[in-house]
Amino acid sequence: MTGIKKRGRVHGLVGSLVAACTAVGVLATPAQADDIITPVTWATRGYAYGAGEGVWHSYGETLALYDRKADGAGVTAYLFVNGSLYTQKTCTSGASSGCNYNFSFPEGLSVRLDVCLEDDGTVIAESCDTRYGTT
Repeated sequence: MTGIKKRGRVHGLVGSLVAACTAVGVLATPAQADDIITPVTWATRGYAYGAGEGVWHSYGETLALYDRKADGAGVTAYLFVNGSLYTQKTCTSGASSGCNYNFSFPEGLSVRLDVCLEDDGTVIAESCDTRYGTT
């Protein structure tokens, strides 16, 4: 008879633990994931691959543009939110430098980021790279 009582206590303890873990899982909120997208410009017209780069972080809704080469070109980004162009940003601060921008969007929107080289105000379309993410 004592064996049955011990099993009953063990099963009761296991049941309590399962119930507690389930309650914690139901009540806990998931951590905010950072959706990072990084388009990098394509090589064309004598410009190197990766001469320009954009980095979108969904956590904090930030965009950084980087000019990676001393080639006279700047970097232009087109940020689309839920399918519509939200803003265009151009960074012409010179090689090995960058520009940072902060935004505020509701969570879960779709984002498209196009990053292109820009020289003397002209966007070099064949250098553009596109990536998709979320807010």
